[in-house]
Amino acid sequence: MRDLFNSFFPEEDLGLEIGIRLDQHPQPLQMERALYSVRVPLRATYDRVRGRLSSLPEDLVSKIIFDDAENTIHFNLDEVTLRAIASRYQPFRELFGREGARLSGVDLPRPSTAKKDAIVKEASAYFASRRVRSPRPDLTAIHESSHRELFKALLEVSNGISLCEWHGDSSSKYVPIFDMEHLKACGVRTIFIENYCYETLQGDLDQFISGGEGIKLPKILEAYLDYLQDKQKKERENAGLSGTFYSEKDLILAAKRVGGIRIVAIDREAALQAQSSPKERLLAFNYTAKQIIEAERGDGKYLVYTGAAHGIDALGVPGLGTLLGIPTLLIKDAQGTEFRAMVKGYETTFTTPDGNRIPLHFDFALLMDAPRKS
Repeated sequence: MRDLFNSFFPEEDLGLEIGIRLDQHPQPLQMERALYSVRVPLRATYDRVRGRLSSLPEDLVSKIIFDDAENTIHFNLDEVTLRAIASRYQPFRELFGREGARLSGVDLPRPSTAKKDAIVKEASAYFASRRVRSPRPDLTAIHESSHRELFKALLEVSNGISLCEWHGDSSSKYVPIFDMEHLKACGVRTIFIENYCYETLQGDLDQFISGGEGIKLPKILEAYLDYLQDKQKKERENAGLSGTFYSEKDLILAAKRVGGIRIVAIDREAALQAQSSPKERLLAFNYTAKQIIEAERGDGKYLVYTGAAHGIDALGVPGLGTLLGIPTLLIKDAQGTEFRAMVKGYETTFTTPDGNRIPLHFDFALLMDAPRKS
């Protein structure tokens, strides 16, 4: 197999030759699959690595292609997911030089910025040249005092809700988990979710959610969910919070339990790489998410589950509420200051890593403390 982009990874004289091949897609929503390629020139070393990787769980091995003729190993995994899995499986750590590495002494290859730069440029041009605001429903008559009533009222006037959160919070996971049956009764058939790569994880999400009761979490999905859960725990600890909490793993398990609600990833590899600045991430993700949602939402109602800044307009980038013409609802941990406070026309700020404060305005907000997870 020949690389389409030979310069995607710099080749290192470390016993491994690293490159990437990107399968082409005929239309925007037929996502390409990122294929990381590692060539091991020494046959004895290649055979050892192949044997170690072949001992991994079957669904992980299914993401790996061994090219024995070329001493090359290809991975159908995006960089973010691959990093998450590499930290949890010894054969990956050995190969890519993670903690305790014995083989290569190098970290996972760092891709070029070509794909990320292209999607940011494309998104900027799209938002600058088109009328991106979709008609939004009239919310003036909605004054519900409970989140169940609010979900029902919003889904009666809109096909979807932009459900926004602070990623470390527990309540934003607890509410849709607790109300999954109610959301289904209100017509919700799809939950779109940030931080999951469409190219890599959508097949595993569909396999798990739509499979029978005996279907277990695919190992690749379980490893990635555990990675996100650990990340959430660290964010909570940094904020001085302790104890059990609800995570996206619980959310996906709830969707599986209830049945009839599909979970759809709305990130792509290029959007996940767009982390140089808050605006770059907003441009790449909001544009990518809009494309996937419009292609995958079907006839039922839907939730779009993202970080707070993606739901509303921020830094001159239209949010998903604007792009899709749906109301925005922020669910936020109250941290003991308020309990089950429903606010219409909620305003707050988000502080970027460089210290800038971004004003955020939501149609509704639910401020509450989720109970401890039993």
